[in-house]
Amino acid sequence: MRRAGFTSRAAQASLALAAVVMALASGVAVAHVPDLERGADGGPMAIEGPEASRAIYGHLAPGEKYDAYAFHVDEPVTRTIGVIVPSRTEHAGFRPSLRLLADGIETALIEDPGLDEREAEWEPFSLTDFWTGGEQRIAFEPGVEYELRVEPGTGPDGSGRYVIVFGGPEAFTPADSARTLVYLPVIWFGAYGDAPAHWNWWALVPLAVVAAVLVSLVRAVVRAVRRRHATRQTELG
Repeated sequence: MRRAGFTSRAAQASLALAAVVMALASGVAVAHVPDLERGADGGPMAIEGPEASRAIYGHLAPGEKYDAYAFHVDEPVTRTIGVIVPSRTEHAGFRPSLRLLADGIETALIEDPGLDEREAEWEPFSLTDFWTGGEQRIAFEPGVEYELRVEPGTGPDGSGRYVIVFGGPEAFTPADSARTLVYLPVIWFGAYGDAPAHWNWWALVPLAVVAAVLVSLVRAVVRAVRRRHATRQTELG
């Protein structure tokens, strides 16, 4: 009976953990496929193209002229490309621009609209408020090597966190979903690119739920081991 009780509790805890993961995954499924800025040996960082909805989280460091990303498309697509900035005090003067090159030739410059008052918009996937910058609808063609640069822009501050957004249909592969679950804490605490982490109270909600479920599962396992040990001691005694 005790083993049955443990099995029931362990199953409940496992189901609860699975429910948490599924809840996170369901949030993932209606979001942009995320990617994080990382080193590219001095050249543009290769990213997936705009066929699917994507969000690239990066940080333009002080003194950097631009961050560069390279991609191509396999079929003609027309997508809206834009940039958003976390609504934080240190980014109040950061209004980055996007410059698009096709086979090395500039084809578009997307600048911040320059509004004096920027209205912050809550983004539930990132658990963060964002200011919307410039955006533009662009046609992409196969057989072309595209480079997208994030530049300091027109604001008084030339560095900060940013997110490049490719509009399009949500299309997560299983690998995308698994990778996203790893990326989420990094995104929630703004530690992408070379940016330092910052505190985000909202991130404690999903993390606390996952932690509570894991603790419950561990406690159930420990209790089962102790009961089994006690039973063996009784049988031997």
